[in-house]
Amino acid sequence: KLDDKPRSAKGWFLLGKLYSSQTEYGKAQDAFTKAHELNPDDEQFTVFYIHSLWISNNQQFNDAIRQLFKDSLVKNPKQADALAMLAMDAFLEHHNEQAVGYWQRLLQLTAPQSEEAEAIRKAIAKAQSEFSPHT
Repeated sequence: KLDDKPRSAKGWFLLGKLYSSQTEYGKAQDAFTKAHELNPDDEQFTVFYIHSLWISNNQQFNDAIRQLFKDSLVKNPKQADALAMLAMDAFLEHHNEQAVGYWQRLLQLTAPQSEEAEAIRKAIAKAQSEFSPHT
C-alpha cells in the first residue's frame, strides 16, 4: 500500500502506470512527477514523467518538454523513447533533417527486420521526400 511508503519512487511509478492504463492522465502525471522527484536518476521514471507532461499538454511539445527529452539524451544517447519523441516533434515542426537524424539513431537500436524498423524506415523516407528541393 503506497500510503505506508509515501517515499517509494517505484510505488508512485506503478501507480502512474495504473492511472495511465485507466486514462486518468492528471493523476498519472502527479504520480509520475512524484516518482521522478524521489528518484530523478531513474531513466524509466524520467521518461514516463516527461511523457505525462506531453500528454497533459494536449500531446503538444513546448520548450520545457523538448528540453527534458534532450536532457535525457545527454544522459543516455540511446534513450529510444526520447529519440522517438524528438523525431516526431521535429517532423511535426517541419524540421525534417533533424527528424531523420533522430530516426536514424533510433533505427540503429532496433532489430533490422522488425516492424518497428520498417516503420522507422518509412518515416525517414517520408521526411526525406519532403526536404526542400533547394540546392
